[in-house]
Amino acid sequence: QTILYGKNTSGGTIVIRRRKPDFEQTGARFRASFGNFDGEGDGDAWTVQGVFNTPLEGTDSLALRVGYTVKGSEGYVQNVVTGESRGEVDYESFVTKLRFRPSENFEALFGWDFIRDRGDIPPQDPTFDGGQAWTNRSDRNPSEAQLYDANILSLDLTWDTGIGVFQSVTTHVNSTDRVLQDFDGSTCGDGTYAGCLGAGNGAGAIDNSFPFAQLHTDRDQNFDTFSQELRWSDSFIGDRLTLTAGVFIWHHEIDLTQRSGQITQLPPAALDATATSCAGIRLPLGPGGALVPVPFMTGANPAVCLVPGTPSTQISGEEADSWSVFASVGFDIMQNWSVTVGARHIDEEKDFHTAYSQTDGMPCATCATPVDDASDSWDDTVLEVSSDYHITDNMMAYLAFAQGFRSGGFSIRGVQPAFLAYEPETVDQLEIGFKGSFLEDSVQASLAWFTTETEGRQFSSIILTPGAIPGTNTFILNHDETEFDGFEAELGWTPPVIEGLGLYATFGYQSGEVSSSTQRTQLLPTGPDGMFGTADDVLQTAGPACAADGSNQDVCMTNFYSGSGVTRLPRFTYALGATYSRPIGGGTLTADLRFKHQDNFTLFPAPRVEQAEYDLFDATVAYDWEYSGVPWRVALVGKNLANEEYLEQALPVGGFQGWGPPRYIGVDFSFEYF
Repeated sequence: QTILYGKNTSGGTIVIRRRKPDFEQTGARFRASFGNFDGEGDGDAWTVQGVFNTPLEGTDSLALRVGYTVKGSEGYVQNVVTGESRGEVDYESFVTKLRFRPSENFEALFGWDFIRDRGDIPPQDPTFDGGQAWTNRSDRNPSEAQLYDANILSLDLTWDTGIGVFQSVTTHVNSTDRVLQDFDGSTCGDGTYAGCLGAGNGAGAIDNSFPFAQLHTDRDQNFDTFSQELRWSDSFIGDRLTLTAGVFIWHHEIDLTQRSGQITQLPPAALDATATSCAGIRLPLGPGGALVPVPFMTGANPAVCLVPGTPSTQISGEEADSWSVFASVGFDIMQNWSVTVGARHIDEEKDFHTAYSQTDGMPCATCATPVDDASDSWDDTVLEVSSDYHITDNMMAYLAFAQGFRSGGFSIRGVQPAFLAYEPETVDQLEIGFKGSFLEDSVQASLAWFTTETEGRQFSSIILTPGAIPGTNTFILNHDETEFDGFEAELGWTPPVIEGLGLYATFGYQSGEVSSSTQRTQLLPTGPDGMFGTADDVLQTAGPACAADGSNQDVCMTNFYSGSGVTRLPRFTYALGATYSRPIGGGTLTADLRFKHQDNFTLFPAPRVEQAEYDLFDATVAYDWEYSGVPWRVALVGKNLANEEYLEQALPVGGFQGWGPPRYIGVDFSFEYF
């Protein structure tokens, strides 16, 4: 649902409510785990978590709850060039909640969250040598790191006035992150190009068919958000009628600085129309644009010339202001039949700027024209109508219609000013479902069917532009219309003939199609390597040639995506599981076995990358007991026991892919004292 709770979205909201500090008792929870991933890296991983609650002495109206989490891992990916383990995890977070209740009708809840992450990004496997799960060739030294810090402050005030409950939720989030990434995923020497050996030549091998011999990025980003929600709710007619109304205000600022360094590899004719080899080609690469010789590879494809790129810097930023008013009315028509109607009006405005420059002071003929101050605004009203009907005390049917809205904006990683703006995304969804239990609650069932229509669905298009800063561009585009249909079922059964046994199953079916999508061909990756402007069998464009500067954008269009499927949408998914518990030695031994099947799906649309269907097996064996009134638990945990290799993400335009976690075996230990 998109009417209440926070900022507008196109896909609804998940509301997670943490446990409040308790005024009555002092207590703690503790959990620790240690295990190993069976990949190519070292694989050791550990987690320690703790929560402590206490009423503050001398008062019955003040309580404190704090939590701490630390996670570490040596990584399960091996860099085959350096022999190092990559994918390190170094994460910690601290959470505190202070609750103040001076009277029965007023309460204040203050929160502070702090997150610190000093691990690695998920290591990438270059695609030129095929699928080598859990391996990496990055020459980024010492590693591809992500440095992330976040501070989150919140204040939640609730006041029961007798004429309704007023609630104020204030939140401020500030986060900074720095990401160091090797986009080419390979090794290309130390600046002398000695390591650029060509495909198939050992540890330093790179892909000569790929436009970049080296593409390294260093991105700094700051994100600052303030939100304020005011809400009033009350009930009437013996609680048969409930009303909620409020206003929501949001402001955010984003600042991005990205430094890119690249070494381009191109055929001689791409550098000099008269050249048949790299020998003799001279380009303005030296100080002040002096002509210098272009080196060339001595490996498998000496006809590919290496063009040392000029380091570039992008500085971009965005400010957004959004406000909305909302109301929702629920009415119990009969004791077992209720209807809810809601609406939300949204108004949002964004201001944007971006500019590129060369970082060595040389004239920048390939830099895009700066965008000093672009702005746009959007508004919309979304509706929600739902109805619940309780057939019996144990069975309920429901019908819900909901709309969603996601504002437009500007592509913060794009280059050409004419193409940076994108439009809002709006959603209409209808869902019909059933939930119930049967046979004295030994069987639980949940069924749902839904259909969704999206206008202006936003998606990203990443294209290569060798020879132009920064070498790659990311644009947010809009499909005209997209349609989804799906069915989900969950079933749980506790057979009465076998005490302690529980069986469960889930099944999901989804289909999605881009029914209409007209795009400018300048913004699509049209070649097998994702390079702009290279025609192949994937996409043939009719009509006039497409100018990169957008000068003929009105006549250079394609409906390439129309009629195509939707990425990351497996048609069938299902899971089967069994749990068996048995008292042993004063405690309870529990075994849980789970099987999950994922159908094939498209990871990346063009050039298309498909992930084949795969299966995952997980298992847990746990022993629970109580000592001195304190519950304890120890468990042996196994995930992906068959060590299935499957892709979680792929970027053929960047020439790399990332694999899901390998087999994990670990031990969990926990206790709870409250």
